[in-house]
Amino acid sequence: MRSSLFFLFVVCSVLLSSCDKYRFWNLAKLAAFNTPVVSNNTVQSFQVKATLQTDGHTDILRTGFVWSDVNTLPTLNDNVAECELNQQEIQTQIPWPVNTKFYLRAFVENKIGVQYSEPLTVNWPGNSSNLPELQTINPNQIGFFECSISGVILTNGGLPITEQGFCFSSSNQSPTLLNSTQLDNSGNTSFSALIANLNENTTYYLRAYAKNLQGVGYGNVIALSTQNYYYPGEIGNYGGLIFYAKTDTLGGWNFLEAAPSDCNGSAVWAFNNNTITTSLALGAGPANTLSIVQQFGPANPPYAAFTAYNYPSGSNGWSLPSRDELMKMRENLYLNQLGNFTADARYWSSSQDTNFPDNAWAVKMTSNASNTASYAKNNAYKVRAIRRY
Repeated sequence: MRSSLFFLFVVCSVLLSSCDKYRFWNLAKLAAFNTPVVSNNTVQSFQVKATLQTDGHTDILRTGFVWSDVNTLPTLNDNVAECELNQQEIQTQIPWPVNTKFYLRAFVENKIGVQYSEPLTVNWPGNSSNLPELQTINPNQIGFFECSISGVILTNGGLPITEQGFCFSSSNQSPTLLNSTQLDNSGNTSFSALIANLNENTTYYLRAYAKNLQGVGYGNVIALSTQNYYYPGEIGNYGGLIFYAKTDTLGGWNFLEAAPSDCNGSAVWAFNNNTITTSLALGAGPANTLSIVQQFGPANPPYAAFTAYNYPSGSNGWSLPSRDELMKMRENLYLNQLGNFTADARYWSSSQDTNFPDNAWAVKMTSNASNTASYAKNNAYKVRAIRRY
């Protein structure tokens, strides 16, 4: 009897020792992590770790974290970061993509399945001090329909800048991103932009802005007014009518304005046939007139260029129009019944005929196609002064 009991004891011992960890009272089950903890939380990212509570008495297949800013109990269908288990612990660093909070759980998968830890809520640690700070710089160029503007990012608030530019409005004196914007993709702390498609003669409010993860920071507001653009037919700065306008500043001017009425009487172009270098082009009237007056000097009765130069009573800035300027005057004013021109009368230009130096160009105020020709300089024709600015 004793020998039988001893034999049974030996057999049981051998069986138990061979079972290793798979004992009948220690069957495999789901593994588990303790609730994760945050070891570091900055405005750019946070570091989280979790400790393995049990391996479930079977092999671990994978471990990591899942998180969401919407799902309070995130799963593997949300954001996932797999981590290697190191001395019963996992850890990772997660960047903040938005100004929000995260719900996070550790997960572990073994041969039995996936198990999640209790959830952890991680709050964004930033505040208004993390907003970018900017300065808007006074514009150095203001046109009729555009302006240039500059800005400087003084500080990024400790976070990367994700967007920068300018916002502007003609009605909101503190413009925001809800108003019109002009992006700048340079990534430089000092940046600038040309803002186009503005309305002429309008006051705008502008300021620089920059975005980071905390939100939007704005610079100081600058108010500016676009220049007044004159269209042909409108009254100009000197009481006459605009007959030509351009938006570029080539030659240093934008507008040509005709005097509101003719100079008194008629005048010859010159009293002699001296050759003078002149131009036919738009904008050439002032230079032509000055060349003629400097060569001929004062005269009584006055000649055409001198008459225009001294219109209305010796004031500076008036001139005799070039041939092309006079043609535009006919096209944009006379044919639209503007400018009080004498119908069918010829008007002197300041352009000499280079092919026939004894002649100069004149334009007839008529609706006929043949309205421009060169005539002998001693003919007396009408004079209409212009200004260029």
